[in-house]
Amino acid sequence: EYHNIWKALSDEKAWPSVQRFSVVGPAGGDFAAAVQAQVADTLGHEPEKVATEPRQRWQSVRLDVRCATPDDFCALHSRLKSLEGVKFLL
Repeated sequence: EYHNIWKALSDEKAWPSVQRFSVVGPAGGDFAAAVQAQVADTLGHEPEKVATEPRQRWQSVRLDVRCATPDDFCALHSRLKSLEGVKFLL
């Protein structure tokens, strides 16, 4: 599933690099905390920057995350995508 993404990232980016992820899910602090915890669980460190944009039913959690390699990016993307309540991930 991630072969083409990994190839594009490894060809086009200098590593390590800071990558931005935007995760849309249910409103409330629990979801934002789960997103941040997933970064720490997957990569072993906290995001460099976190911003939330709350709406009535949904929120966007934007993360700037230092990834050492394309493998880190793909692993984190996969883990964030599998979080309960995720509606969209960019």
